[in-house]
Amino acid sequence: MKNKKRSNNHANDLYDIGTIAKSLGTGRNRFFEFLREKNVLDPWSHPYQKYVERGLLKLQEQKFKAGNALKLRYKPMLTASGVEYVKKLWQAEGDIQGELYFG
Repeated sequence: MKNKKRSNNHANDLYDIGTIAKSLGTGRNRFFEFLREKNVLDPWSHPYQKYVERGLLKLQEQKFKAGNALKLRYKPMLTASGVEYVKKLWQAEGDIQGELYFG
């Protein structure tokens, strides 16, 4: 087994939209509504394809158990460039209250 070197490059990191909302001084639900109003997310809170293709958002597959069945759900996640993009959208609306931090 080889040791994998861990890079400090955050290019492949994904960020939870709710966590980013909190860092911007708002709530998760309000921020999801904002992203739907800006046509970043569809009515089911999935990113529109153009934002996926631009590398701003990804859908993260999550497995969970429901009774005896194993099911899948897809959670929208922001990339580092996606975080910057939605931060600018938020600032453009004049709603920015907090400093963005995602260590």
